[in-house]
Amino acid sequence: MKERRDNEPMFGWFSSWVWPFYTDTENIKSIIHLRNDGIRPYIELEPTEHPLALIQSEGISSEQVIKMYEYYVHGKK
Repeated sequence: MKERRDNEPMFGWFSSWVWPFYTDTENIKSIIHLRNDGIRPYIELEPTEHPLALIQSEGISSEQVIKMYEYYVHGKK
């Protein structure tokens, strides 16, 4: 039986809002890597100058992570 992760990566479009931190996050070219055991796919954004693609390739500051966490977990401030 073929495992999900044995499939070749496939092209897709990242089309989720990451508001208010990143605007225009719809229809970003990406590569989808499937994984097994109910684990969500890994989404690899196309290397561009889009801020979301940059943090995926270069990393994100701990300050920005805290800011996002506080917004999404503790409510909008």
